[in-house]
Amino acid sequence: FTVATPVASRLKMLVYGPAGSGKTITALSFPDVAIIDTEKGTDHYGKYKKFFRIQTNEPAIVKAALDELINSPGNIKTVVIDSFSVLYDKIISIYESKQKIKTGKTDYVIQPNDYRAINSECRSIVDRLLALDMNIIVTCRIKPKYADGQFMQVVGSKPDGPKDIEHWFDTV
Repeated sequence: FTVATPVASRLKMLVYGPAGSGKTITALSFPDVAIIDTEKGTDHYGKYKKFFRIQTNEPAIVKAALDELINSPGNIKTVVIDSFSVLYDKIISIYESKQKIKTGKTDYVIQPNDYRAINSECRSIVDRLLALDMNIIVTCRIKPKYADGQFMQVVGSKPDGPKDIEHWFDTV
């Protein structure tokens, strides 16, 4: 063990909510933003805010962009993924396509065991985010939260993404 020493405080935040609730504009309000725009939803914000952007939902490109920021952050103080929900859907789609080829079943659907590999891919992106010495803001769409043991009884809402995404960030 060593004595803990203070480090600069960086925010690691997940923001989720319905369409139009202000997730993107909230994320863009942080200093010196680089945003990975998976929904192409930042086009009209350029006239109000100055930020750097890449528009993609391809996991390989997202990982390469994060690796670039890890190796050479420049003046970037905040990185945003808007939205992780779209990225998560793309990861599932890519995995499903690979399984269709691997199994020879064109009607293949994701099985519960498949989520181990899917979540591992998500975690590799989050690990890159957490390696950054900057503010991390991730947005998600919202989906209903259902009561355990009761068919289709909505008891609240949760982020639309991997089931443990809320545990990956300091502030939700």
